[in-house]
Amino acid sequence: MVARQSLVLHVLLIGATGCAIQLKAPSASGDGLSDDATTGTISLDTGLTDDVPEGALDDAPEDPAEDPSDDPAPTEFETVVEGPLTLHSEADMHALCAVTAVVDGDLTIQANDVRDLTALDCLQEVRGDLVLHSSSLVTTAGLDTLAAVDGSIHITAATALSRVEGFSNLERVGGTLDLSRARDQQPLEFVDRFDALHTIGTLLVTGNDLTTAPEFPALRTVTSALRLESLPDRAVPQFPALTHVESLTYTRVRSESPPRFESLLNVGESVVIAHNTFLERIPGFDHVAYIPSLEVTANPRLQAISGLSNLAIVDTLDIELNDTDRSVGWLRALRRVTGDATISAEPGTMPALPSLSQVGTLHADGVAADTLTWLPALEVVDGTASFFPALAPGHFGGPPNLAHVGGDLVFYGQPISISQFPALEQVGGSIELLASPRLTSVALDALVDVGGDLIVEDCRELHTLHLPNLQSVDGSFRLVADRYLEDAALPPSLQHVGGDFILNRLNSIRTFDHLTSLTTVDGDFDITDVQKLTDPYGLSALTSVGGNARAGGHIWIGEAELQWLEDTLTHVASGTVTVTP
Repeated sequence: MVARQSLVLHVLLIGATGCAIQLKAPSASGDGLSDDATTGTISLDTGLTDDVPEGALDDAPEDPAEDPSDDPAPTEFETVVEGPLTLHSEADMHALCAVTAVVDGDLTIQANDVRDLTALDCLQEVRGDLVLHSSSLVTTAGLDTLAAVDGSIHITAATALSRVEGFSNLERVGGTLDLSRARDQQPLEFVDRFDALHTIGTLLVTGNDLTTAPEFPALRTVTSALRLESLPDRAVPQFPALTHVESLTYTRVRSESPPRFESLLNVGESVVIAHNTFLERIPGFDHVAYIPSLEVTANPRLQAISGLSNLAIVDTLDIELNDTDRSVGWLRALRRVTGDATISAEPGTMPALPSLSQVGTLHADGVAADTLTWLPALEVVDGTASFFPALAPGHFGGPPNLAHVGGDLVFYGQPISISQFPALEQVGGSIELLASPRLTSVALDALVDVGGDLIVEDCRELHTLHLPNLQSVDGSFRLVADRYLEDAALPPSLQHVGGDFILNRLNSIRTFDHLTSLTTVDGDFDITDVQKLTDPYGLSALTSVGGNARAGGHIWIGEAELQWLEDTLTHVASGTVTVTP
């Protein structure tokens, strides 16, 4: 049997001529350093003339539990140098390699007399960061035995570095490998293959003048971030074995097509593809079914996402400002966005999402002046649905199968008409049409219930408000300053208003014949400045007003009609009643 003991070496740099190594021998039991262990100092052949102090290790006590006669085999030491450790010269590198292949902590190369790292051809493992801080270093060649770095590999301080090579046996980097260069640094002209690298925390390949693409044929897992930024077309790497990435960013790359990621199975956090001037298509990603956050924005030549063919669910979707061919289906399998979906484009370039049936919230910006045919399967918006039509006024229609909006239904911009929501039955929040100067027509034919307020105010050109099946408004119902609305604008099926019922400054309403179903108003009842009203008898079904009731302010009805209105409101209102001509 071979008895194995760890020999922990504390390295103390002495100038730039050599290094002194302090040895500590642990107890034979392997439980740690013995209290009375002898320590000594060895000077390696690095230009120093000191010898090993005679008898430095002779006084170490024997472990009574070990009988040397029982185990005659020699003791084998695994040497580990404790970090942080800084090497200031090539001699320091040779001194380190004379005693160990492992640094337990950070290792910094700050030797300004070396152009490569061949003096570290022993190094196998760094259990912290590997920092290259040498201004003379031109290439990383020489690290062919390095297999693992638990921390990050920093090359940004090596200002003259132009070649990253010698990492062919590197298998794992726990932190970041940053292959980026600042503008005042020598650009990276060559990055060699990382043939054995299978796991990394963060990989940054950005801003280089590479003549060839770095290769990562074995990389399977990126536990944090993969960022490809500001690369020329010839320098875009491929990742044929990558199966898991936490977040992926592909931005400002001068290429028509990104890597295919043909083996990718899992995305832990996000995919961002943005600001790529030459990007025309996004292939690959064929095995990815779920992405928490997907952003595809500001790619002015992007015509289609031909990949992501099995993507079914995302939590957050942001597709904006891409020159999309509407005849090409995007994300054909995508059926659900659990959170926010933001979709924005120039008129006529909205991407088709043929299978999307449910989203958390929807913000559609730059919608063309027609029905939202690019969302043909959308049935449910759990939260707010907001639409911002194109800048040019137009006739605006919604997704043809949208039946339920759980939050507010909001319209911005300058629509001329809002119609063709043929399936919309329920809005859980409010519908507000405020100060739309060109709006002439609103038709929500299938709408039955509004969970919040229904407000149409200061739409001075609005002639038609068609709500034939509306039965309940749980909040307030307000028609204000819409001078062209006539009797038919009042919803004939409306039975209940949970908040206030307000008709104000409506110059064309003559009768309440379309309010014959209204029975309860839980808040205030206010009819003022309805100047052409002659017949209030359509309110005969009203049985309850929970708040105050007011009618008057330029209501030109006869005395009998006015008295009937006062009597009716007095009978049903819980609060005060005010009726004036």
